[in-house]
Amino acid sequence: MFFHDLVEGSPIILKLQRQKQSITVDTRVYKVQSDTIVVEPIVYDGKYVNVADDELTISVIHETEEKPIIWKNVVFKILRIQNLPYIALACRNPGVVFNRRISFRLNLDVQGVLNRSEKVIVHDISSTGISFYTNKDTRKMVGTPVTLKFLGGYEDVYVSGEIVREEEKDDKYLYGCTIRASVDIDRFISEEQRRRAMKGKR
Repeated sequence: MFFHDLVEGSPIILKLQRQKQSITVDTRVYKVQSDTIVVEPIVYDGKYVNVADDELTISVIHETEEKPIIWKNVVFKILRIQNLPYIALACRNPGVVFNRRISFRLNLDVQGVLNRSEKVIVHDISSTGISFYTNKDTRKMVGTPVTLKFLGGYEDVYVSGEIVREEEKDDKYLYGCTIRASVDIDRFISEEQRRRAMKGKR
């Protein structure tokens, strides 16, 4: 599969990496021109993400009915359209099948903040999803976009997602979300697993 096989409106995932830090964000194809695609501006935590960084690398992931396809380390530049930072991505090579690891779900049950103001309990997290509890008087709708912040180890973890599941639990609601954007989630999960394993050995 090549870039020119994508169509306008196709959902894609961008993985932005700078040294050991990475962010994954959802966006859509705005325009297709041969081996170049233009994607809509990417937003994280309510702000446009600036990709003007010489140390930044970008990989493009497209979900197909069979398996996801990835184009690694594509050429990119900012393209101003109506004064918004669209991104032009170029790659002449075909994408390759992206073999995702099975998502390990890490139990947390820690306090977090939903949408910058509401206190919740973050129940668990994986590289693709997160769940949290709220009181019954603050019911949410499936399809609602959310942002979550919680303390992971020694630093705050930020996640943006969308509610896809609701379940009633005693006097609370449990909400499951797909992760649409995150910072170093895989690194946090692996470090937390390692920390717990070391703690268990003591």
